Amino acid sequence: MDESELTSKEDDNDSKKDLSNVEAWNKRGLTLDSMGKLDEALESFDEALKIERDIPVIWNNRGIILQKMGKLKEALESFDKALKLRGDDSKAWFNRGNVLFIIDRFKEALESYDKALKLDPKSFEVWNNRGMSLQKMGKLNEAIKSYAKALSLKTDYAGAWYNLGNVLGSLGRLGEALDALEEALKWRINLPDRGERIYPVWTRLICFNSKVAIERKKTDETKELAKRFKVIFEDAKKDGMDKIIIENEKKLEEDPKLKASLQKLQKLVSESE
Repeated sequence: MDESELTSKEDDNDSKKDLSNVEAWNKRGLTLDSMGKLDEALESFDEALKIERDIPVIWNNRGIILQKMGKLKEALESFDKALKLRGDDSKAWFNRGNVLFIIDRFKEALESYDKALKLDPKSFEVWNNRGMSLQKMGKLNEAIKSYAKALSLKTDYAGAWYNLGNVLGSLGRLGEALDALEEALKWRINLPDRGERIYPVWTRLICFNSKVAIERKKTDETKELAKRFKVIFEDAKKDGMDKIIIENEKKLEEDPKLKASLQKLQKLVSESE
């Protein structure tokens, strides 16, 4: 074996050793992330990048940690770096879209979600978040289609049912909104922070119900919606959400207009019993 062959073999061994170390730092970072130790997780990914700068998955994982830490500009830079190294990474496009959504750059977020879907059209999470961007942009009918697509891929996706109910409620399609909200509650075990996320739809439904009763005089329809809403709310209480419900009732006390709407709805409920 000549000197050049020996050097080449040593280089190969060093390269394998470096990649092994990168993998170890990456696994360490993922474990620390799962434990909620974000600072240490970030340090691990940075250590991996000191060994090898051009591994897109490390940049993506680093971006996720930075996003969780609220360092959104740095997170976006990490996702951009990951995509520069590997432009066909659907997860990196999805993560990039999420950061852009958080900082209210909804059009750019939508573009990132669309690129993610070209690579992975069966990602229900991307379809859901795409709908959220469309909703923020005021494109409500398109948002409904995105949520529907997400639900066609995962019928127990409580978050998408919640979002769908939210849009339908905003459009005044109360019966359909309640249907969607009931599905969200049906699969509520999959809905993080479910009480707080249901509350905005709940308040909208109160306002719309009272509006229908007073302005449109559709008392029979409104009474039926009121009864259904009461069942949903009582079911939520049984689900151990008393603390959240009490906090939300305090919010109602601080909002005279909403409180008045609730009182009208409660009157309709009592009249329908």
